[in-house]
Amino acid sequence: MPPRFRDLLAGLAGVVLWATSALAFVDPAWEIEGAPTGSSLHESLRREASLAYAKEREWFPRDLRGRVSIAWIADPDEFARRSGHDPYTVSGAARADRNEVLLNASSFVNRPERVRGVLDHEVCHLLFARATSGAEVEPPRWLDEGVAMWRSGDWDLGLEQRRRHADVLRDAAAAGSLFELADLDGSFPGGAFFGVAYAQSVSFVEWLIARGGEDTLLLFLRYLDEDQDPEPAFVAAYGLSLEDAEERWRRQVAGGPLGKLPSGSAMFGAFTTLFGLGLMIRVFFRRRRARRWAREEDLAEAVAAGEAARAAYERSGPAGSEDRPR
Repeated sequence: MPPRFRDLLAGLAGVVLWATSALAFVDPAWEIEGAPTGSSLHESLRREASLAYAKEREWFPRDLRGRVSIAWIADPDEFARRSGHDPYTVSGAARADRNEVLLNASSFVNRPERVRGVLDHEVCHLLFARATSGAEVEPPRWLDEGVAMWRSGDWDLGLEQRRRHADVLRDAAAAGSLFELADLDGSFPGGAFFGVAYAQSVSFVEWLIARGGEDTLLLFLRYLDEDQDPEPAFVAAYGLSLEDAEERWRRQVAGGPLGKLPSGSAMFGAFTTLFGLGLMIRVFFRRRRARRWAREEDLAEAVAAGEAARAAYERSGPAGSEDRPR
């Protein structure tokens, strides 16, 4: 048996043993902060956290031990201070070093049902950290976020969010604005490119799953947990370099006759912008023409008034009068 094939079988056997431990687990001790004990909010957060954990624990090969805090934070400034994230763009954050999930309460005012999806996403981050806790080198941020988004359903509920991420990715590809994965290893950019980084991460993770299946992705996490650096761990799991995989993914994203066209929403936005610009130009020239007509009318009135004044002056005295100016 070739050594490479033997190593692959051994790795798969390890994944099976690793995943078998998922059959028996104990719910962590949930501690709810920011909601009075016994209140409907307190019980709802505990229930949703437990459901999210039961769902994700079936896939991740590790459990959450001991106390896990779910903090419901009403003050956006406090959320920013504790999470290090912008409270006007982020609904939740996970602190694996403290075994806690921070929820930005102000972001759920209009859509409280989003709590379920955000909790699922953040619990995925905690389990990802546990599954790769043996890594000396921190796993890539794009992998952490991509797995959490894939597992939790794109960080939100329903299909609208998935379509939005697809549009963001397509527009970035059409504009040549996709990031190198290496640029997303440690942190994500802010501003308008924040969404591009998330959309790119989940797209690449989904491409990996389509190519090698979920077991290979779990094998990749296992190699990271065994303290392999990301690049050799990726090669061992997928049989090609991360750079080659990224290049193939990019070709797929940009492939097809519509690959270089922007999304429908972007095209509609561009049309709306051009229409608005055309309307502004039309209004500008209308006002300019109206001002010209007003000036011409004023000039005509001034000339008529001058002629009337001259005629009246000439009629004011007899011809040849000494009083007439010379």
